[in-house]
Amino acid sequence: MYHGLLLIDKPTGVTSHDVVNHVRKAFGTREVGHAGTLDPMASGLLVLLLGEATKISDYILNEDKSYQLRVRFGVRTDTLDMTGQILNHEDVHLPIESIRSVAQTLVGSFMWPVPAYSAVKVNGQKLYQAARAQNPAVVAGNIELPVKEMNFWGLNVSEVTSQAIEAHIYCSKGSYIRRWASELGEKLGCGGTLEALRRTGCEPYRLSDALSLEAVDEVAETLRAEKMTGHPGIIPLRETLRDWRTVSVRGRDQMLLLNGQIPMEIDRRLLPEKKQAIQSGNPVPIKVLSGERGEMLALLEAHPNRGLKICRIFKLVDVPQNQ
Repeated sequence: MYHGLLLIDKPTGVTSHDVVNHVRKAFGTREVGHAGTLDPMASGLLVLLLGEATKISDYILNEDKSYQLRVRFGVRTDTLDMTGQILNHEDVHLPIESIRSVAQTLVGSFMWPVPAYSAVKVNGQKLYQAARAQNPAVVAGNIELPVKEMNFWGLNVSEVTSQAIEAHIYCSKGSYIRRWASELGEKLGCGGTLEALRRTGCEPYRLSDALSLEAVDEVAETLRAEKMTGHPGIIPLRETLRDWRTVSVRGRDQMLLLNGQIPMEIDRRLLPEKKQAIQSGNPVPIKVLSGERGEMLALLEAHPNRGLKICRIFKLVDVPQNQ
């Protein structure tokens, strides 16, 4: 079994779940998860989690993302992208400089409604499920969509015509590129919809390091044929969460930690992190590795009021119970 991250270049026209199933079949395991989906129309970086790495999905989901996008003006759809039903279509010929200047005003923090076709729940039901079921309130736009803070920065416009714009942009978790495209069209007075989308990054990972689905099959076959324990295409679990404070333990302390107890030595060594948590009022994340094998043992957090807390334990190291 392999434990780590697999970076995939997802093609258009398939769902993220299709990619997960493909990797499950290639590696012969059900222990495959993802750290954020992509719509079928979108392509680009999809971070998959193998084995024990599925336990860190929440932490990777929180990271910033980057995208290459194309917005078509004069078109409004119910999904805010070109896969949806067209609600309004008009020929437009906008001044290029106006498009550039208005696009730059959409860099910053905004309180915008989430798209009607999204996984956000309202009254216990995901919005996209209600929309696909042709819920009249959603289709008619009469439902009050939840408003979320969305953050965008680093806008780099690569091409502009009188009818479309192509650009690269960064955004925070929970920020919808489809909403950004729609808001740009509305500010220009003609509507706009997302025509193409490609994820280029999920901090700290880049699309340039991702594998195609065909390459994934080759990696899995190589691992089986040569009975390898790792591959350059798989980022080991111990190398993830690179910005976290990292400590290592050995011997009996490993056993205690794997049994859900925080060793006194670790508690002592992490006094600065506990102090930092109290002063900042925010938890400080800590990664614990095995001193003998270098494998990931656990994830801890130093909390402002609760001291050290074990968040995750990983079953990658066998420790004799008589140590």
